[in-house]
Amino acid sequence: MRADHLHRWVWTAARSLWESGHYADAVETAAKKINAELQNKVERRDISDARLCTEALKSDSPNIGRNRLRFPGDRETETWIARQEGAMSFARGAYMAIRNPLAHEGDQDLLEHDALEQLAAFSIIARWIELCDVERVGPEYEAEPRL
Repeated sequence: MRADHLHRWVWTAARSLWESGHYADAVETAAKKINAELQNKVERRDISDARLCTEALKSDSPNIGRNRLRFPGDRETETWIARQEGAMSFARGAYMAIRNPLAHEGDQDLLEHDALEQLAAFSIIARWIELCDVERVGPEYEAEPRL
């Protein structure tokens, strides 16, 4: 696996740091980029990281101002439900177990291979974010006007 073949959001965010051997910083920067892209897609700036992933991918209905990401497919099948819940857990876990230690424990470095695996995790999340549709609720998104 090569870092420059990962999702474009990951690689463009990480590239400069990666090429200079700052692997932990490259992973943290990529995680921040994915967070920003998710915030943009679901139109939320009030939360971030693990909490944002949980809110965006949970399978219950959206509320006003709390948009959800939805994978394509039949939402009634066990496979769709498992994918939705699995993506939520995976994304939340990546922020909690990868990004948070890098951001809060400071002065860490990673071996290149370990960092590549971590970038790959964020690359998967980025692909899911792009694949999903946004489900919104509110008067401006309803198909029929209210009486």
